[in-house]
Amino acid sequence: MRTLAAAVLIACLAAACSRGGDGGAPPPAPTPEATSTPTPEATSTPAPEAASTPVPTAGVLERALTLRAASAATPEARSGLDLLESAPDAFTHRTFGAGEAIDWTHGVYVFDVETGLTEGYAVAGAEGDVFYLPGARERGDYLNLYYPAHRGGWIESLDEAREWRLLLDRETGRSWRWPIPALRLAASSEHGLLFEDRDADRNPTGRFTLANRGMEEIARFSVAADDDWPYPDVSPDGRAVAFVRRVRSTSSR
Repeated sequence: MRTLAAAVLIACLAAACSRGGDGGAPPPAPTPEATSTPTPEATSTPAPEAASTPVPTAGVLERALTLRAASAATPEARSGLDLLESAPDAFTHRTFGAGEAIDWTHGVYVFDVETGLTEGYAVAGAEGDVFYLPGARERGDYLNLYYPAHRGGWIESLDEAREWRLLLDRETGRSWRWPIPALRLAASSEHGLLFEDRDADRNPTGRFTLANRGMEEIARFSVAADDDWPYPDVSPDGRAVAFVRRVRSTSSR
């Protein structure tokens, strides 16, 4: 009986050991793995897209280019004092002593009765020949030099190519030039000058500019330009202009 009980006990212990090897006791709870909080990714703000300028159509572009080319090819026409340019070497000046022979063949000469001195003025480079400027004789180009002496001490002439009108202020020694067809000196006085614009055919336009002795504009004005165009004059102080106009008679006589 004891032997049977011992055998049963041994059998029970063997069964218990067998269950223990299979994890009869509940396995320990697994250690939870540490979970890292994900770092939020920086979100970049998209750069605003530049607004694209609409491409002009072929017709619009062609018209724009045509207008630009036409503007470049047709510069704005100048008039009045805008036509004047400084010409410091346009004239030659020489003082002839009392009793000294004047060996120039052309020019303007101002004689001082008190001192006996003579002031001579001539177009620079043309002192030696009364009829020809340098190079003109070889070209067979006859040029009759002339020197209108205007009231107020102004002397006028032409350049060699007869493209520029020349003007000298005897008082200051300054000189200017302007294109012959575009402008004319209409009148002068001691303190004022009156210029008139001319058209391409040198016809009067009736557009006048009044300037002081320093070639600073005083006024611009217009009068009727027709066959009986006005003959102006400038007051001694250079502040007023008078016009004398021809009046054609309607009489048959």
